[in-house]
Amino acid sequence: MTLKGAIGNIVFFNAENGYTVFQLISDSDGGETTCVGYLPQLNVGQQIEVSGKIVTHQRFGEQFSVEKFSLAAPTGSDGLVRYLASGLIKGVGEATARLIVNSFGDDTLSVLENSPERLAELRGISLKKARAIGEEFNEHRAMQEQIMFLQSYDITLNTAIKIYRVYKDKTESVLKSNPYRLIDDVDGIGFLSADRIAGSMGIGKDSEFRLRAGIVYCLKDGAEKSGNTVIEEQTLKKSVGELLGYDISERAELYEETVDNLIFDLMARRFEDGEKAGLALTRYYNIEKNIAGALVRLDEEAPAISASFKTLIEDFQSANGVKLHSNQRRAVEAAFENGVTVITGGPGTGKTTIVRCVSYICDA
Repeated sequence: MTLKGAIGNIVFFNAENGYTVFQLISDSDGGETTCVGYLPQLNVGQQIEVSGKIVTHQRFGEQFSVEKFSLAAPTGSDGLVRYLASGLIKGVGEATARLIVNSFGDDTLSVLENSPERLAELRGISLKKARAIGEEFNEHRAMQEQIMFLQSYDITLNTAIKIYRVYKDKTESVLKSNPYRLIDDVDGIGFLSADRIAGSMGIGKDSEFRLRAGIVYCLKDGAEKSGNTVIEEQTLKKSVGELLGYDISERAELYEETVDNLIFDLMARRFEDGEKAGLALTRYYNIEKNIAGALVRLDEEAPAISASFKTLIEDFQSANGVKLHSNQRRAVEAAFENGVTVITGGPGTGKTTIVRCVSYICDA
């Protein structure tokens, strides 16, 4: 379903996520429709065409949920005045907007976009203010154009707003150069979403961009979900092939070239152990190395604590009405005898009781 008309009133706008509620005045019959959706900042008087569906809000009744939109310049002098005076440009109220429109007529938007210095010809507008008006007008226009660019590749409005907030006026150039950057730069966009966007932009399945993104994604996924900071390369090739939908062995040269580039760019490291080789993301390797180093230093440098653990443990048992198993008692003692102690066990094996006992002894 598509509606076309002018923006009559902005009821609500969330600057954080772009959620907007506005009134659309129909071109066909002048009727008003409440529209909702994630949109760039709109302005009263703008011509807009929206596609979506009718939904029923539990409190506010029927609304038009916007899924796609396109904007056109406002028409007529009244429409231009309402547009400029809507809060689009700081310091431009109705009187200034009418002065500008009466002076430049149908060329108003062209002047604002291309020759804002001409506004200084008007009484009450300095050259500094004229330039500020032109800069703000063009920033706002660029934002709307970038969002509409993203929409042209079937990117939802909510996602488009997120992308724009990261890249601003560079949105189009970044996505055209390498849409897989979205995976690392924009929260909530994973490989599959970026891959769909890349495909719609004409990036082929055999692209090095795609293979590189697939390798990085599998290494990251292995580290974050399974704790494997280094993945054996045969396992990695299988995972990447399943993700990308082709046999890596058929593109062995491209794979090696891509891995070499990742290593050269300091994004990945290769480790060899005899006939086996593994790959790791440099960031995760460094994190793991730093943690390991800190644990070793803590284990070596922390002094052992001498105390009558038997008496203190018995005091804890009496105070809390519990009796520790011999393994639990040993765990408590180990916590004081070593710089690092790892306590593991399934649910109900008494880990919390051990920690409570250690805390009790520390406070004693």
